[in-house]
Amino acid sequence: SRVLNIFKLTLVITTSGHFVACAFYMIARVERHSDDNWTHRDGLYNQGEDYLGCMVEEGAVEAVCEVQHTRYVTNESHYVHYVSALYFAYTTLTTVGYGDINATTMGERIIALGALIIGSAVFAGVVGTMTQMMESMDEIEASKLKKIKQLQYFIKSHHFPDAIRLRLRRFYDLHFQQFKKELGMLRELPPSLRNECYAHIYSEEIKAVPFLKNASSVVRSAFCKAMTIQICCAKDYILVLGQLIDELIVITSGSVELVNDRGMVCRTFNFGSFFGEKCAFYKDQVSAVSYRARTDVEMLVLPRPVLLALLNAYDE
Repeated sequence: SRVLNIFKLTLVITTSGHFVACAFYMIARVERHSDDNWTHRDGLYNQGEDYLGCMVEEGAVEAVCEVQHTRYVTNESHYVHYVSALYFAYTTLTTVGYGDINATTMGERIIALGALIIGSAVFAGVVGTMTQMMESMDEIEASKLKKIKQLQYFIKSHHFPDAIRLRLRRFYDLHFQQFKKELGMLRELPPSLRNECYAHIYSEEIKAVPFLKNASSVVRSAFCKAMTIQICCAKDYILVLGQLIDELIVITSGSVELVNDRGMVCRTFNFGSFFGEKCAFYKDQVSAVSYRARTDVEMLVLPRPVLLALLNAYDE
């Protein structure tokens, strides 16, 4: 939304300047680039050679002749004309008024008055919007900036190689993009409302899990409430060969590869898949394979003690 607000401000400023520039150039053409017009004073239009113009009125015996002169456009391109008009427009809109170009004719002064009114409104809105954007920085943004500073200090103080630096930055970029990071506020809700919110947020994920898709809403809510969100960047290992299995992991986005002891990918887990379920049956079971994130992955993780407690509490 912040980027969108900046885009809107830029669009308003450029559009207002464009239309005021067009208005100034239009009034110059209406006034035929007279000697006191801004285009003539700025050197865009110069006086041509004088010539003798004659006109014979109806019924007259002799022609009436007088010295006239023409005006012609200099060799300046349309781009130069537009930039000059835009310069005049913004010096008027911003009330800077350098004085090298000013409004002297009646038409120019009328356009300048309108531009001053538009400029006051536009730039008052710009200041107000920028102030509101600065004040709208919430706790999440503040914690994000704090975490970024801590990460920069952490990387700098430990002199990590470039590969690890990129992985660290990628992890926190993914962490800040997590759209469910506001779930901490659910702890403040009453139990019934909290369970309904959990069931709604994770409804699609739970339906994709085979052992939970037919469970009651109470059981689903209990599992959702006990699970925590974890993320993993692409090519990072979630569980390695020989590691103790102590968590049940459910994939909610992305895909995970199963890698055997020879480094070959044997299977791919996608949305709704799970692994680590052996921890519910064996206490000190170690993994015979490795699980590696094929893409950026978001997971729901349930520790073994909590899983056993839920299985004992609900016999479904």
